[in-house]
Amino acid sequence: MGKETTFAQDIKDVDVLLGHFKALVEQVFQSLYKHKLQGKTITIKVKYADFKQVIRSKTEPNIISQTQALALIPTLLADTQAGSKPVRLIGFTVSRFVHYKHHQQHVQMSLWSDDQVSQVP
Repeated sequence: MGKETTFAQDIKDVDVLLGHFKALVEQVFQSLYKHKLQGKTITIKVKYADFKQVIRSKTEPNIISQTQALALIPTLLADTQAGSKPVRLIGFTVSRFVHYKHHQQHVQMSLWSDDQVSQVP
């Protein structure tokens, strides 16, 4: 699940690109939440003014939160020529989905065993 945006004018400023990535991440995570999905892989796409593109991704053993995704993007972006080559388009994708009901990290445990509960007057 992902989103892309094409710029009216090419962008060379990495901080401006990071701001656009933040907006894409928020949109994608809203869609994931709506569909009750989480993912283990994030991918960024950077297409330059000359229409060449690069894709960088990061896969984690556990689900990646929105906060983690935002923290990983600068590292992925640093592995591109963004900042030295003008950028025409960026994209952000989450994949390797896990449905919420299949990935529950927190389970409420009972304080008493079933035997103790039945013995309460």
